[in-house]
Amino acid sequence: MSRLSQQPPREADRDPRWSETSGRVRPVFSVLDVERAVDHYQRLGFTTESHDETYAFAHWGNLVIHLALDEHPEAHMTAVLYVHVDDSDAVAADWHKAGMEVVGPENQDYGQRAGTHVDPDGNVTRLGGPPPPPTPQLADRHSHRRSAPGNR
Repeated sequence: MSRLSQQPPREADRDPRWSETSGRVRPVFSVLDVERAVDHYQRLGFTTESHDETYAFAHWGNLVIHLALDEHPEAHMTAVLYVHVDDSDAVAADWHKAGMEVVGPENQDYGQRAGTHVDPDGNVTRLGGPPPPPTPQLADRHSHRRSAPGNR
C-alpha cells in the first residue's frame, strides 16, 4: 500500500488542453553513480528500472524520479522534491528501518508535518503530510484549561 497522498485535482487546476498525463511532474535527480542511486532508492522502498548505465527510474506510487548520470560532476547540481504523503511519521519510520537517515518529521508553521531525507548525491526529498490528530490527553488538557476560572 502506498503512503503517497492521492488527492484529486481541484476544478480550478484542470486545463482542458491537457490530457490525463500532461501535467505529471517527473523530477530528474542528477547522480554521480547510477548504480548506487538505484540501490539507495530500492532501500527506500522504490521499485526501479534501468534505461542504460547512465539513466534509471525510481517508482513509488504515482511518483517517478529520473536518476540521470551527471555529465559534469565538477559542477554537480542537486534538486529538492516535496512529496505529499498521508503519514510522514510512518514513511520516516519505514526509511529509518531501512537504515536511512531522515530528519524529523516535525510540525511546520504551514500546517504540514514534514521530514527531510538527503540521498548520497545531495538530492533532497521532503515528506509532508497532515499533522497527527491531538491525543485524547492533550485534547482533555486543553478543554480543562479553557473551562478553568481565569482562562476565559
